[in-house]
Amino acid sequence: TKIVTEPDAPLNAAQKAAEQRKVRAEARAKLAAVKAIQSCVRSKLTASKVREQQRTVFDKHMSDLIALTAILKRSSTQEYVPPPATVSIMTTQFLFFACPTTI
Repeated sequence: TKIVTEPDAPLNAAQKAAEQRKVRAEARAKLAAVKAIQSCVRSKLTASKVREQQRTVFDKHMSDLIALTAILKRSSTQEYVPPPATVSIMTTQFLFFACPTTI
């Protein structure tokens, strides 16, 4: 025998439970999607802010090096060359804010 349920027929307990599970699963999926989007946006905003801060630090170091070069040029005939550690740090900073990675 084949049982045919009418569209307006009252649902039995198993059908109600299945419908409720489906609704809860959809709600969980929507919440997971919202969290993923929020996480992505937060990460992009944070990365942008950090790059901006590093750019400010880099610009300050560059202006300090330019000022130091000018001072040393007045008192010496030798050209100032920054130490390798300073060049390395500043190169890393520059690459960080000038070449952002993508997700």
